[in-house]
Amino acid sequence: CIIKNQMKSLLLVLGVFVILSIINKDASFILFLVPFYMVMILITTFSYDEFNNWERYCNSLPLSRNQIVKAKYLLFNACTIILLFIGFIASIFIPIFIDNISFESLISTLLGVAFGVTFVISLLIPFYYRFGSQKGRIMVFISIAVLALLIALISKANIFNNASFLTFINNLNNLSLGVMAIILLLLMFILIFISYQISLRIYNKKEF
Repeated sequence: CIIKNQMKSLLLVLGVFVILSIINKDASFILFLVPFYMVMILITTFSYDEFNNWERYCNSLPLSRNQIVKAKYLLFNACTIILLFIGFIASIFIPIFIDNISFESLISTLLGVAFGVTFVISLLIPFYYRFGSQKGRIMVFISIAVLALLIALISKANIFNNASFLTFINNLNNLSLGVMAIILLLLMFILIFISYQISLRIYNKKEF
């Protein structure tokens, strides 16, 4: 119901981003901002659950805890599929209005953004189940900051300039778009599966 109420504003935001993309000849407005806007809507579902004591009420219904957790992940997966579809349609029409952008580059960017959103959600849901909406949001930011710090430290150690690593990157660049899409989608599935298993363990131990 929350997402349904937000659909009008989401479509309005999408329309504004389409216009900005055409005016600025930059597709990032659609491919980056819209998915993360959708993530924010999904985050609000946890806040509403907590505010309205939904978990206590939901656990009084004839539903297993596995079903309750699975519902959140099904919601995210459904939204991800919709966003990928919207991004795919946008990738077909954007090159008509913006000359210096190709369909292949847009699809590559779209897959990268989808992977980034999946990574954030995979962290976010277990943290929300463990710490609640407020502390969970803080823990996600801390985790991402620590990850960014580790990447920065590894970069300073010149590991990214290692010959074997550069060879690996070159091999990735030589992969076809279809193969890269399969790899990223597989990694997304693995992330969600691991996150789901962790959330199940956390939720099954909670008391309401």
